[in-house]
Amino acid sequence: MNDTRELVLTLESHIPIITIESHDEQRVRHLFAEVAVHLNKPVFSWSMTEGMTRMDHGDSFSAQSHTKDPEAMLGQIKASTTPGVYVLMDFHPFIDEPLHTRLLKEIALNYHTISHTVVLVSHQLSVPNELKRLTASYEVALPTLDQLDRIVRDAANDWAKAHPGKKVQTDSATLDLLIRNLQGLSMNDARRLARKAIVDDGKITKEDLPRISKAKYDMLDMEGVLSFEYDTAQFSDVGGLKRLKRWLDQRKMAFHGEAQGLDAPKGIMLLGVQGGGKSLAAKAVSGSWGIPLLRLDFGALYNE
Repeated sequence: MNDTRELVLTLESHIPIITIESHDEQRVRHLFAEVAVHLNKPVFSWSMTEGMTRMDHGDSFSAQSHTKDPEAMLGQIKASTTPGVYVLMDFHPFIDEPLHTRLLKEIALNYHTISHTVVLVSHQLSVPNELKRLTASYEVALPTLDQLDRIVRDAANDWAKAHPGKKVQTDSATLDLLIRNLQGLSMNDARRLARKAIVDDGKITKEDLPRISKAKYDMLDMEGVLSFEYDTAQFSDVGGLKRLKRWLDQRKMAFHGEAQGLDAPKGIMLLGVQGGGKSLAAKAVSGSWGIPLLRLDFGALYNE
């Protein structure tokens, strides 16, 4: 099911408040612009800098500067007798104000009389207890491999247009590794890192991958629980462990998700005495396969 269809179903589920946690505000706006044509009610967006504006393809609707104030905006939604969808951008600093919470609750409780849907969009949201039973969350899907491939190719085309007569140089294996390393990012972040891999020399090389992976995990910001390990190795650096090397070589395609009809393995566990080569083997897998190496700090995990 695509994002547009899933969002339409969510909006048609008679849920008065919907939360969307996302750093990709442009993607969210684009989704609601697409969804608007499938709904029988107008779609508005709000921000404290612009006030209320109309997102759908109805009549022209100028920004209402008098609704920049959150209280005025919520009051206008409550007073409106025409059902609508209201997408509030970065409302999180105001949601705990008692008056704002009460206005949202009254709008939600009146849904079966006037079916307003309020959508709260922010990088992080904490809904007051009074509103939780009136709220559902919607998660914007991350880009697929095909979409990431298109993003990288668009970045390469942009670079070529800016440098007439030149094309971005790479090979299919390195390009595939870059695309896979961009998984887990929003479209905007993936575009940023794709440009970063290309902009300095017009090439996508294996030397770019550790730098891009580090930038990716800096963006994800795991607050010390996960850290990116820049220092990797090759299997030639690992002495012994012949059975492990052979086992990994036989299953490389499966780990990369290239084995037909099989789910990719989740990982392996290495047990042994200190100094037995476990950490070096992990670094060798990362360096040889061109995949990120992350370290999980169990101390920080148990402190959460």
